[in-house]
Amino acid sequence: MLNSSSTLTIDRHPATISPDASVAEAIVLMNQVPTACILVTVSQGSDQTLVGRFQEQDAVRLIASKTRLDKLSVAAAMTTQIVTISETEAHNTVAVEKIFHQHRIESLPVVNAIGALVGAIAPPSIQDNLQSNDFLQVQPISDVMDTHQLHVPETASLLELAQLFAQEDLSCIAITQTYNSGDNDEDREIPLAIPPRSLIPTGIVTKRDIVRSHQLGLDLSIIPASEINLPSLLQIRPTDSIWAAYQKMYQHQIQQLVVSNDRGILIGIITQNNILQAIRRIEHEQLDRPYPPPIDDYSVDGQIVNLKQLNQQLQAEIDERKLIEKKLYTSEKKMRAVFEAMTDIVLVLDLQDDQLGNIEVVPTHLSYLNRSDIDLVGQTVEQFFQNETATICIDRVQQALETQQTVDLDYNLSFGEDQVWFSARISPISDRSVIWVARDVSDRKHSEEALRKKNEELATALEQLEIAQDELIQSEKMAALGQLVAGIAHEINTPLGVIRSSIRNITNFWKNYLDKLPTFFQELSEERQPDFFALLKSSSQQQDAILSTREQRKIKKNLIHQLESYSIENARTIAGLLVGIGIHESLENFLPLLRSKESKKLLEAAYQFSNVQTSTQTISTASERASKVVFALKTYAHYDSTGNKIEANVVEGIETVLTLYYNQLKQGVEAIRNYEYPLPKIQCYADELNQVWTNLIHNALQAMDNRGTLTIEVKKQGDNLCISIIDSGPGIPDEILPKIFQPFFTTKAAGEGSGLGLDIVKKIVEKHQGQIEVQSRPGQTKFTVSLPI
Repeated sequence: MLNSSSTLTIDRHPATISPDASVAEAIVLMNQVPTACILVTVSQGSDQTLVGRFQEQDAVRLIASKTRLDKLSVAAAMTTQIVTISETEAHNTVAVEKIFHQHRIESLPVVNAIGALVGAIAPPSIQDNLQSNDFLQVQPISDVMDTHQLHVPETASLLELAQLFAQEDLSCIAITQTYNSGDNDEDREIPLAIPPRSLIPTGIVTKRDIVRSHQLGLDLSIIPASEINLPSLLQIRPTDSIWAAYQKMYQHQIQQLVVSNDRGILIGIITQNNILQAIRRIEHEQLDRPYPPPIDDYSVDGQIVNLKQLNQQLQAEIDERKLIEKKLYTSEKKMRAVFEAMTDIVLVLDLQDDQLGNIEVVPTHLSYLNRSDIDLVGQTVEQFFQNETATICIDRVQQALETQQTVDLDYNLSFGEDQVWFSARISPISDRSVIWVARDVSDRKHSEEALRKKNEELATALEQLEIAQDELIQSEKMAALGQLVAGIAHEINTPLGVIRSSIRNITNFWKNYLDKLPTFFQELSEERQPDFFALLKSSSQQQDAILSTREQRKIKKNLIHQLESYSIENARTIAGLLVGIGIHESLENFLPLLRSKESKKLLEAAYQFSNVQTSTQTISTASERASKVVFALKTYAHYDSTGNKIEANVVEGIETVLTLYYNQLKQGVEAIRNYEYPLPKIQCYADELNQVWTNLIHNALQAMDNRGTLTIEVKKQGDNLCISIIDSGPGIPDEILPKIFQPFFTTKAAGEGSGLGLDIVKKIVEKHQGQIEVQSRPGQTKFTVSLPI
């Protein structure tokens, strides 16, 4: 029936996809090709190496679980156990069909001698080589059709169908409607097992239909099966031949047919797999059939009888009966030994009309149960008929009978004041009987309960430990802040003193000159007015230039020489006023003023106005400085009680700490900032990271005795943000370096350190899934913190 001499068609360009592609992209590709399988490959030069396969069954399973397919890679969903065939063997039709039957795959990859993918074979290629014979034309469809195929009513949603496909090994699901026979029976819920006598098929849904509907963006949970665009339903009768079914499938390029009777009632479903399995069975029978022995014919009463053959048949039957009898005896003996050695309760339960019809107790050795005061078997049977217990037990028995699979159940029964726990396995032995094997697991349950309580205690202890750790971090943070209080107070008092001094200057100006201003401007000649206002303008432009005392003396000396060269009287006094006003260049513009008799008076007035402007600018600068320190202090002392990560800029936290340490830095530390821009923000516990920077900077300053170079580097390295704090101190001795992160280890004098600073730093970094490393040599100690972005 399978023509092994003909050549199978190898698809030299099968559908392939990269493992990095998303499942959504794989589904789009799957709907563009006829095959139900996409091969997953990676490029190796000019060759394609096969690493997995992605089938419609995989797609339906993910759709049924409502997984986000655009975020899931093919590598995470594909099947890596791949069956392949060599290019040489691919032309053997029987060998290829055997692989399809054995592994139930939808595409067979073909590889060359070095394992590279060269193509694929699909089941239609095998069916093209299918040949007719007498058996296919005579055997009816009813012998091979599937009568236990799942079906659903038209109102079932596509999501329900997808879940059925994911749970069961199905090629299709029939869509049915209830048959109205004309009586007054109301429609009832349709069971899943076929063939119910009252179902009319209206369509067939395949896995391909589910995949296509999902790709179209349909909401599978609300769309019933009856509303999708299904092809015309093709049906066939159970008395038609297998060959007729094959020809109809081949003609319409489909893989399944509905089998119905003369009234259109659903009988079953026949698929291409059913046909191939039937052919496979026939070929095995033909290969296993022995050659007939020589015939010795004798004529007895006119009939030809082969006595030798009859004798051989009789002897074979006798031998077979003896073997069966021996096996039965051995089996009975083994089973008796097994039951006598068991310490479990073994019952056989019959279910009739949803009720326990009969309970048969299998004799087992129950003395090992060690409960002499309790009749376990008798009370177990008795409680099967109590309402609450019986409901649970009957439900599990029904489940085992309906699925024909073993069901496990843990339950407890009351024996006086005792609660005894059992673990039962319920296995079907017929369509209405099960064997119930129950074991006393009370000790295990008590252990599980004790373990659960212990886990609760551990969880409570862990929560308390985390609270204590947070309190310890906050305490260390406040301790570090206490060490900075003197420096911070100085940083605030200094600008406040400058502000008070500037305010006194302004107050004195208005007090001493407010009454004189009208007279001054009235006496100011029209010729000198432009010169006076030019002085004020030039002074305001020089406000940002802050000169040291040494620089001022040098400028004044130069001005005296210039003024004397211009024959200006009182050159030393005039030069002092000009420096105070901020004018030390372009004297040519003010020569008329300087040579006038009013020059000293005008310069003194301009000096007073300039002094007011300088005081105003000083107040502004000092206010900003004090505000910056207060803001840094507030930011540092802030505690986030939510316990949630926030998006933060690491550099801002470091700058906050540097602001608080400004008083120590200005004593003799050169702070070098090497920040790589742009830097990404990270999700972190910002308050706790500030504690890290505080401890590391504080240790660096102490190591240098506030004299040296402090370098801070921040850069992006791969998927991490790397922060390095480097000091130019004497370094950490080799014998101490391995101990610095140990709690309570410190080299400081008593009362100066708790030995918890670096331990807390390490815990905070590890809380962020980061790492901290240290490198030290004389003249350079470098702490590097790596935080994931």
